Amino acid sequence: MPVINGNPRSLDLPRFFIFSIFILLGIGRNLPGEILHFSGVGIVDLIVTSYSLISLLRCTSGTLQKDVIAYNRPYLHGLVFIFSWGFLSLVFNAFLYGFELKDVFELFKYLYLLLLIHFVSSVTLHYGINIALGFPFGVVLSSIVAIQNPMNPDVLGIPQMFNPNVIGNCIGTSIFMCSMISLRGNKAFSGIMAFSLLMLSFFTYSKSAWIISLTAIAAFSLSFTSSFAKISAVYKWVQLILFSLLVVVVLTIVIQNYDLIYTIVNAKIQATQFASTAVEGGSAAARFGLMLSAFYMFLSNPLLGVGISNYEIVNQRLRSDLGSLFYPDDNANSAFFYILGGMGLPAFAVFCYIFYVFSSRLARISGFVGLRANTFVFFGLLVFFLGGNVQVEMLTAYYFWVSIGLSTSLVIASDLDCSGSSATSISVS
Repeated sequence: MPVINGNPRSLDLPRFFIFSIFILLGIGRNLPGEILHFSGVGIVDLIVTSYSLISLLRCTSGTLQKDVIAYNRPYLHGLVFIFSWGFLSLVFNAFLYGFELKDVFELFKYLYLLLLIHFVSSVTLHYGINIALGFPFGVVLSSIVAIQNPMNPDVLGIPQMFNPNVIGNCIGTSIFMCSMISLRGNKAFSGIMAFSLLMLSFFTYSKSAWIISLTAIAAFSLSFTSSFAKISAVYKWVQLILFSLLVVVVLTIVIQNYDLIYTIVNAKIQATQFASTAVEGGSAAARFGLMLSAFYMFLSNPLLGVGISNYEIVNQRLRSDLGSLFYPDDNANSAFFYILGGMGLPAFAVFCYIFYVFSSRLARISGFVGLRANTFVFFGLLVFFLGGNVQVEMLTAYYFWVSIGLSTSLVIASDLDCSGSSATSISVS
């Protein structure tokens, strides 16, 4: 991807420092004890906020920052609306269910996400898309630490990593992030990160993590073949050979450990108890019940919902209505239903609009046409849709919003290529 040096007043920091920020974003809150966070605020949050605010204050007309702001305007409008509507919902529902100060800070998270999107868009344009490989590298590091501090030290012969569902979601979406980076960046290192994450996903003992990771690997396989016409024949063959070797390594590991893999996957399917109710321990029924509960909350107040932190209270009140589908939890285990039940239809529609804008840009950045483009977009949508409907962390973790920032920078670079603009100085990284 081209490095765009169109802003003479941009903050010029060492590349390793920016790469380290992406590593911290990849690690997120997934270390035991959240040792890099204090009261929910991490060191990386302070760095990102400071960088984004300073760069925005220093930007001038016609600079890179102006382009980034313009391309990110749909997310700006969407997240500001969700923040405002969520605050209105909070005030209204405070009279019905009470109020906690942490609810206000949760809402301000949406404004911080704007700064995060801006940060990722800006630095990947200024330093090159490869700088974002720090994010999946950070997920690899946190996954290894999670395996060393397992939630269950022995599940049929393997350790189940700490916080498996959340980290599993990060693993799968980070693999897709590697596919985005591969479109215009270093395919070799993207491939190493993607296949390392795929193997680590096995230790989550999570069906959703496995499905998301395999879907993302399919997307990566497509992205790996993109833009080969723009590089030398020698480099093309080097990357193809490397990709083939990675596939052979993974297949060899799978074949050699087939019995163990089959036993663990089959045990997980059996443990899911698809035919059981939530009361009987069926995880599928429990997830459905949590979403249904959020839908009932939406029906009770379609405009404002029940408030972002009142899910647990209202869910308990709906116990008789849910019957065998009732499952006690403090959220809907779905970002989409969390917003629908907590903030109502307007906020839900705007969040879906943000998701739509992101997905529409995947087609533009892929460089594919026809069936290949549609397939790549489908894989991307499936990765984030599944991730958003098995965990509420899509709203609180970094992976979705970092991916949005990456898509913005890729779209800007693609549009500059198409227009042949000479307004910015472009050099190949």
